[in-house]
Amino acid sequence: MKKPLLTLILLALMGSSFAQWTTLTIPNISTDITVLTAVIDTVYAGFAGDGIHKTTNLGTDWSDISFNLANKNINTIKVAGYPVIFVSTGNGAFFTLDQLSYTPVLNSGLTNTNISHYSVGGDLDENDFTIGTNGGGFFYGPEIEGPWTAANNGLSGDALFINDLAGYKDEISTYMLGTDGGVFYSSDEFASWTPGNTGLSGAQLHVTGVLLLNTISFITTEGGAFYSMDFGASWITLYADVKFNQLLLYFDPEGAFGIFLFGQENYYTPDLENWMNFQAPGEVISAAATREQLFVATSETKSGGIMYSQPISWIITDIAENITQQKNVNFIRNYPNPFNEECSISYHITKKQPVEISLFDLYGRKIKTLENGVQEVGEHTLNINGNDLAAGIYTVVLISGDQKETTKIVKR
Repeated sequence: MKKPLLTLILLALMGSSFAQWTTLTIPNISTDITVLTAVIDTVYAGFAGDGIHKTTNLGTDWSDISFNLANKNINTIKVAGYPVIFVSTGNGAFFTLDQLSYTPVLNSGLTNTNISHYSVGGDLDENDFTIGTNGGGFFYGPEIEGPWTAANNGLSGDALFINDLAGYKDEISTYMLGTDGGVFYSSDEFASWTPGNTGLSGAQLHVTGVLLLNTISFITTEGGAFYSMDFGASWITLYADVKFNQLLLYFDPEGAFGIFLFGQENYYTPDLENWMNFQAPGEVISAAATREQLFVATSETKSGGIMYSQPISWIITDIAENITQQKNVNFIRNYPNPFNEECSISYHITKKQPVEISLFDLYGRKIKTLENGVQEVGEHTLNINGNDLAAGIYTVVLISGDQKETTKIVKR
C-alpha cells in the first residue's frame, strides 16, 4: 500500500498530463540517453557512446560539446558553477573549465575507473572533491584532478556501488551516501560510514537518490520512496512497491524549493506536505529542471536521442487549484525556502474568520505563536524572523475553525 508523507496526496488528471508533454529529438544520436542535468536555462544530455550534448533554448537546438572527451560513455554530469562540468564515464572521470576541452582526472589512488559520481563534495577544508565508483567504493581528494584516497570504512559488497551523495556543513559535517547496498552516513569527513537501513530490505536497499535537509533524509529506491528524521534509525514510507530512478531538488525562479520523485510513477511536492502524482510518457530514467521547464528521458524511448519537456508551472498550478477548490484557508507559498534570516509565508482566506498561526519544531514542540486574530478575506503575508531559530526544519501550523493547514520551512 502506498502511503503519503503526511496528510494529503493530490492526483492530477492522468490523460491531460500526458498530453501536455512536448517531444524533443536530439539529431545524430544512435545510443541511449543515460543522464540529464540542467543549470538555469541550459540542459545537458549524456549518452552511452555519443558523449554530451547541450541546449540553451529549451531543446530547440542542440550542440555536441564532447570535443576531446576521451570516453563518451557517460554515467553522470555534474555542473559546478557554469561553465565547469564534472563528467563520470565508464572509464575515468573528466572535467572541463570552459566546455571546449576536457582534462582527465588522475587515476592515482583509484582502484576502479568505472566512475558513477564525480563532483565537489562540499566544504571539506582540504578534501573538496569526491568520486564514487561502480564496485570500487568512494574516494576523496584535495584537488580537482586528485590524487584520491579511498574512504570505504563501513562499506562492503553492494555498498561499494555508489549512486548518489548528499550532505551539509554545520558544526559537524554530515554526509549521506546512496548505494546498491543501502544508505550510509558519515560525520567524520568520510573517515567512516554508518549504515542507516533500519526497516529497509530487498529492492529498498538499491538506493537511486538521496537528499539531506538538515535532520530529515529523503531517499528514492527501486522498492519505493522514504524519509527519515533520525539518520536512518527508522524510515517512514512515502510510496512503497514503486521503482524510483531519481530524486530531484528543484528551485523555482524566486528561490523556493520543491522535490520531484521520478520512476515508474512520478510525484512532486512544493512544501513537503502536499504531494501530486503526474504522468510522464513512460518510466522516467533521468530528469532535469531549468528555472521553468522540466525535461525527462524514459526507458521506452531512451534510444535515438528522444526526450520530453513540460512547463513546471503546469504541475504546480494543478496543485494550487486543487487546494483552493477544497479549502477555505490555504498556504500559497513560502519564500525564500530554505532561508537564512527571514522567510515570508503567504496564505489565502476565502471568508472572514479567526486565524491562529504557530511554529513547531520537528519534534512537535511549539516554538512560538506567529499570528492570532480575526482576518479578512484575501491573501495575507506573514514574515518569520529566523535570527533566533537554530538550523533545521520547522512546521508552520495554521488553524481556523475546524480546519488545520501545515507547511514546512527550512532554516539554514
